[in-house]
Amino acid sequence: MLVLDEPTASLDFGNQALVLRRIIALRAQGLAIVLSTHDPGQAFACATDVALLHRGTLRAIGPPTEVIEPDRLAEVYGVRVSVACLPDGRLVCAPELN
Repeated sequence: MLVLDEPTASLDFGNQALVLRRIIALRAQGLAIVLSTHDPGQAFACATDVALLHRGTLRAIGPPTEVIEPDRLAEVYGVRVSVACLPDGRLVCAPELN
């Protein structure tokens, strides 16, 4: 098992992608990976299961598509969040700025 605490913190997009690709490759080789992140979009990119924590409490657990949804993220982050499907099928999320 590999445990990673915010492995992409403070990295630019290029290096974040490099790290996430490596995590995906390790998972494909059968390695169990526990990753913490403040970016729910990264869970869409590389997680098979997600545990959403808020103030020390488990709010939800399950597949990213079931856990990372706008209303739940708004409760946790205190800001409205949009989840979108890109043309290639990838899911992404971002805070609404207005």
